[in-house]
Amino acid sequence: MAHPLLIRAILAVVLAALVGVSAWLQFGLLAVDAVSNAATDAPDYYIDNFTSSGVDRNGKIYQLRAVRLEHYPHAEFAELDAPQLIQYRPSLRQIDADSGRLYVDSGEILLRGNVTIDDAAQGQVQSNTMRIRLERGQ
Repeated sequence: MAHPLLIRAILAVVLAALVGVSAWLQFGLLAVDAVSNAATDAPDYYIDNFTSSGVDRNGKIYQLRAVRLEHYPHAEFAELDAPQLIQYRPSLRQIDADSGRLYVDSGEILLRGNVTIDDAAQGQVQSNTMRIRLERGQ
């Protein structure tokens, strides 16, 4: 039969190992969560010289361009650098801004900074911000 002091020593080592593994798992998982949360704040892709068009049965509705697009997947929007929107209906209109945010689900664009609207029918208008809902083709 094993000596009682030896049994106590083995139990102490096993208990210490369990505490160590438990702490490692807990803090290891917390570190992974911190990394994954930081990743959600980062864009998942970039597009330089971005261009997109909306069309329907009657032709082109709009064309959206930007010097750069940064897509943020968890926030469901994309940031636009120097966006330009050309709308073809009801009259030709070109809208330029310093920056913008495209909301993917709703198809809305929030234009910010030096927003200039050149409308063939109404002339030129300036603003700091403008929100536009893009018409979706059918």
